[in-house]
This record gives sequence, C-alpha cells and structure tokens, in this order.
Amino acid sequence: MDNKAIRMEARRLLVGKWGKLALVWLILYAIYIVSSSFSQWSFILTLIIAGPFTLGIYNIFLKIWREEDFKIEEMFNGFKDFGRALGTYLLMTLYILLEYPEG
Repeated sequence: MDNKAIRMEARRLLVGKWGKLALVWLILYAIYIVSSSFSQWSFILTLIIAGPFTLGIYNIFLKIWREEDFKIEEMFNGFKDFGRALGTYLLMTLYILLEYPEG
C-alpha cells in the first residue's frame, strides 16, 4: 500500500469515531498534566502510568483496525495487567535509550 491508500483507509476506519478518540486523548493529556504538577516526582509518576495507558490506547487502536466499537474507559484497561504493562514499557524505554544515546 502506498501512503495515500493508507491515509484513505485510516480515514475510513475513523468515520464516526473522531469525537470519542479526541476525548480519549484529552483525558490522557489531562492526566499527564496533573501527574507532571508533582514537580519532584513527576518523571517517576509519568513513567509508571505511561505503560498501562500506552497498552490501553494501543488496544483501542487495535479495535478500530478490527472495525470494532470501543468505549472511552477502555483506555484504562492497561491497569488490569499493570505489572506486564509497566515492565514492557520500561524495557521498551530502556532499549530506545540504549539504542539511540546521542538523540
């Protein structure tokens, strides 16, 4: 598939879902702003909650790709498997930091 076809398919899949998806991102953004307001612990707190939220958001995207409906509260589903979500996110972050140390 070329880029134009990928964009067209993505737009087709997102028809009728833009509002709910925008609300998911606004909630996530608000949570990250609140977590960053704890100046001394903001980095650690954000690092801890980022894994479960990333898993929840990816599950929503997977549902969109499968043309299934999703609920906004599914963005919190990553917390159901908190340990694996956190561990995977930390390993992914560590790999990225070690792979690209200059940037």
